[in-house]
Amino acid sequence: MTTEPASLPTVSVMICVYNGADHVMNAVNSILAQSFTDFELVVVDDGSTDETAVLIQSCSDPRVKLFRKPHQGIPLTRNYALACAQADLLAVLDADDTAHPTRLQQQVDYMAKHPEIVLVGTSYIQVDHFRNTTKVVVPPLHDAAIRQAMVRGNPFCHSTIMMRRAAIDKAGGYSPAFPFGEDYELWSRLAQQGQLANLDEALVTRHYHARSVSNNFRDEFYRFKLFARTNHYAIQRLGAPKTAYFYTARAIAMFLVLDLYAALKAWRYKQTAVSSS
Repeated sequence: MTTEPASLPTVSVMICVYNGADHVMNAVNSILAQSFTDFELVVVDDGSTDETAVLIQSCSDPRVKLFRKPHQGIPLTRNYALACAQADLLAVLDADDTAHPTRLQQQVDYMAKHPEIVLVGTSYIQVDHFRNTTKVVVPPLHDAAIRQAMVRGNPFCHSTIMMRRAAIDKAGGYSPAFPFGEDYELWSRLAQQGQLANLDEALVTRHYHARSVSNNFRDEFYRFKLFARTNHYAIQRLGAPKTAYFYTARAIAMFLVLDLYAALKAWRYKQTAVSSS
């Protein structure tokens, strides 16, 4: 008697996590609650030293697959997740964030109707735990507008994206040269493989926690340097005019103020927590 091989899932959802015990189960449970059910959930534990792996192992749902490895950082961990994933459609959710129940269904339907699209994101709800604010962020929706926006900055929220396996295989995955902005750098390569889109409905809630933002100013300046490099690549790969570099300078100035403010506030938050403990 021969056994039929198990069919591959339609979607692989990838969650990469490092010391995310406080929030990762919210992310996992939001995927398990999806109206679309033909998926695998690939969770890559990047050498966590907390209870992250124990929590994931407690999941009884066979669609949850835990992979553990030594700590290597974000780009290599994302590439490891790509290697573990089996589906032709690849979705990302960061360990701090949550997906709304119809997210996968809406993106799968959209990709089926639009074979020219290689990458689709969505609008999202941004919860800023520094400033105690919540807002809906609507990115550019269509290919032309996304390409125009990409020469100024990242037009996708990483936690919202779904991409085609064939396109990312050609593009080459995440670059280890970009520990920050690895997604933005990849998008400009995917843009060379096909068209891009965002759905207008907010289908992910994105969270900024105290540990989500560096409180080391040297790290912040390193991020700005990498942003300038990724922005340069986007301008080159999309064939934008040199005048687009004006937006690079303006964006760096704006990010410098906002990110350093967030880093300082995170540092004060952690100092207060230490002194009160």
